[in-house]
Amino acid sequence: MEDFVDLTATTLLDAWTAIASFVVLSLLVTRLLRSGLGERTLDSLLSRRGVGPLGGAALGAIPGCGGAIAVVSLYGRGTAGFGTLLAALIATAGDSAFVLLSVAPRTAALTYATAFVTGVVAGIAVDRYDLTLGRVKRVGRAVDDPHGGVVPGGVTPTDGKTPRSTPWGSVVRVLRTAALVGWWLAAAIGLAVGLYRAVGGDMSRLLSTGQPAEIVAGASVVGVGLSVVVALVPETVLHPSEPAGLRAAAVETTVESAPIVAWVVVALAGYRALAMALDPGVLSGVALGGPSGAIAGSLIGVVPGCGVHVGVVTAFVEGAVPPSVLVANAISQDGDALFALFAIDRTAAVVATVYTAVPAVVVGVAVSVV
Repeated sequence: MEDFVDLTATTLLDAWTAIASFVVLSLLVTRLLRSGLGERTLDSLLSRRGVGPLGGAALGAIPGCGGAIAVVSLYGRGTAGFGTLLAALIATAGDSAFVLLSVAPRTAALTYATAFVTGVVAGIAVDRYDLTLGRVKRVGRAVDDPHGGVVPGGVTPTDGKTPRSTPWGSVVRVLRTAALVGWWLAAAIGLAVGLYRAVGGDMSRLLSTGQPAEIVAGASVVGVGLSVVVALVPETVLHPSEPAGLRAAAVETTVESAPIVAWVVVALAGYRALAMALDPGVLSGVALGGPSGAIAGSLIGVVPGCGVHVGVVTAFVEGAVPPSVLVANAISQDGDALFALFAIDRTAAVVATVYTAVPAVVVGVAVSVV
């Protein structure tokens, strides 16, 4: 039981101060940058012949899945071609990019630069040599709500606002505000500690005194706990309307960060629990090297979503997998953008998944032998 308590405490502390707080900062900055890209700019960039794959890869390289999902939407409208779509999917690393950027920025820069170049080359090759199936060259149809915002049966959807006149609505508003304030306060403390650790500060000395240790531990528990809650509750509970300005950035960053933080904690706790349960050296023996590692990383990348890929990055940080697995996984994975593509055209999603896995194996093998 004592080992379990120690494992839980160190995992929460490390996950929040060393990773999650930087994820929050990266997401906030990225969201502000993304908001500056208007729809006309995207259309103009991705519709030009010969520039599409470059623009698609540039959007896909934005940490998180927002840039790649934007390209998927433009592909659905017929603005972007399949080569541009493929470039975006190869270049994107989903939410796992925030984790790697926070703990190993140099490795992240090299990994995602490799994915970016691979995406551009693959996208141009697909367009130039007509390597796509006829059905997925261009969907050419909008991805709008076919019911025009009206739910079948004549019921018009509400905006999710809780009535202000009811006592329950007041309670929800108070709890929502308290949760946001508490979460951001915990994030600020975590980021301060994370920066102190990053510049070589003595963590053992910081955590050896009573009050600072209690504040950091409390911030970690509150931050991780609220992240799990936010990840589980419907978004309309936390975000019932369309706020503007800093409040919008704060709410959206909280909603986007919460699932990533939850996955980071699960992945880190799972790996450390496994390390405690197994004999020393077993995990290093499981680590894949050479061509087999590249193939494994590519196959894991086929899995939609971001959760398992956060686990791959965590395993790399902990020394359980080599760089070839990390690079192959970064190229092969499509993040949440694959879900959006499945909604538009399942055939295109399957073909894109295969087309991203092939260069992932090639580049991953190359990295393993260098």
